[in-house]
Amino acid sequence: STMDWEVERAELQARIAMLQGERKGQENLKKDLVRRIKMLEMALKQERAK
Repeated sequence: STMDWEVERAELQARIAMLQGERKGQENLKKDLVRRIKMLEMALKQERAK
């Protein structure tokens, strides 16, 4: 029936939104890690320069 199709479509859209959100979260996590690594490398260089 039409009702079943609507429910199925809504479920698929919800799943897609969730997956896209996860991907965005992973991107943010990656950027954060890269930033932290750069900060650590700079701190190390400064320590060694002393």
